[in-house]
Amino acid sequence: RTACLSSIAALPRKQGFRACRRDKGAIETDEVCDRPLTPSVHTTGIDFILCNQHRNEKRRISLMDVTRFTHPIDLRAVSITDPFWQRETELVRREVIPYQWDALNDRIPGAEKSWCMHNFRLAGRIMAQARQQGAQYTPQAYTYRGYNALPDDPAHPDEDKFYGFLFQDTDFSKWIEAVGYSLIQHPDEALEATADEAIDVVCAAQTPEGYLDTYYIINGMDGAFQNLRDHHELYCLGHLIEGAVSYYQATGKDKLLRAACRFADYVADFFGTAGGQCKGYPGHEIAEMALVRLYEVTQDEKYLRLSRFFIDERGQEPNYFVEEERRNAEREHRPVRSVNLAYHQAVKPVREQDEAMGHAVRAVYLYSGMADVCRIPLPGTLFRESSGRGRCFRQARIIPQSPEKHGTARSFSKTTFSVFSLRRPHPAANSPSQTSPCKTRPSY
Repeated sequence: RTACLSSIAALPRKQGFRACRRDKGAIETDEVCDRPLTPSVHTTGIDFILCNQHRNEKRRISLMDVTRFTHPIDLRAVSITDPFWQRETELVRREVIPYQWDALNDRIPGAEKSWCMHNFRLAGRIMAQARQQGAQYTPQAYTYRGYNALPDDPAHPDEDKFYGFLFQDTDFSKWIEAVGYSLIQHPDEALEATADEAIDVVCAAQTPEGYLDTYYIINGMDGAFQNLRDHHELYCLGHLIEGAVSYYQATGKDKLLRAACRFADYVADFFGTAGGQCKGYPGHEIAEMALVRLYEVTQDEKYLRLSRFFIDERGQEPNYFVEEERRNAEREHRPVRSVNLAYHQAVKPVREQDEAMGHAVRAVYLYSGMADVCRIPLPGTLFRESSGRGRCFRQARIIPQSPEKHGTARSFSKTTFSVFSLRRPHPAANSPSQTSPCKTRPSY
């Protein structure tokens, strides 16, 4: 309530604005706003309409009532009794999850290979070799293996090479997330033992610094975080967090959660607004919402702030993806390619985006992260800015465009995502370090 009232008091005054309060279906109008408003806050929240008398414009700002909002529920408190869904969840538990584990280990005859656990085991051997050789160990220089690396002879793959898509690690992360959700509803000692063995393999692949992405651990760590737009490292982090949290909540075992925290700590050291830190953000979103979930489990504000940084930095000028492409083109001695910023929801800062665009999965992950960051008050950054220059998004809605524009209700060509906000320039937007290349990470 205090946060809401403080935000209201900071709204523009003495600029010919008239404030109207809509409360439980009624609209009450205050005189021209040359004094702070002192409305009562109801549990349903408050809608304000700012009317610019000089330009005849209206803008609605919905203020989130911090005392009542949606939040994740404990799945232990949920039981599914519907016959259809009971049958489906049992099918997943008994058939799908074990089948997927065989697929991750390339044991399904005739099926396309995943290479997922192959890569984790190889990365684990590399880490063991590094520990054994100590200072004598020489890490491999980065070699680009392609977006989807496949063996020349599928019948005889090289045991010392990475295979699969560069985001192949997420096959495990999504599987362990499903295992966690299943175990919450149906404890299964055999499945839990299999999951523990898989977690041991994955954690053995982590570098001493905390980095955990087998594509670069195997192919060369000096290439890490140099292609955020396309190479999915932060996407891999996000899914690892989601899986680790799910398994921790199901079993209380924190080995994978601690590995996810170490990777998130590594990322938090690398990215940020400080001098020498990288000003980039995920090419494929999900880290934004996953980091909020990690914060909710650990109560470490570092993860919430990192999520907020990724959201705030997205689409700022100079655009990170454009600058990254220029650096990579220069390093690879090739022409600069065009960057489809709309595809990556990076054409402008998120508070200025009023239309859903680009890759649908990435967009929904981003918007979910935005909503999560908004619902959790972080002192000095969300509902009230210490400078008084702006606020976080008040309302985020996905609104289908009017069907009249397209003839029928079924012919929507796109979806509008309206963010009603008081726009705030990110403090790092004009920082001299904005265009600086990311700092080099230490080798293991």
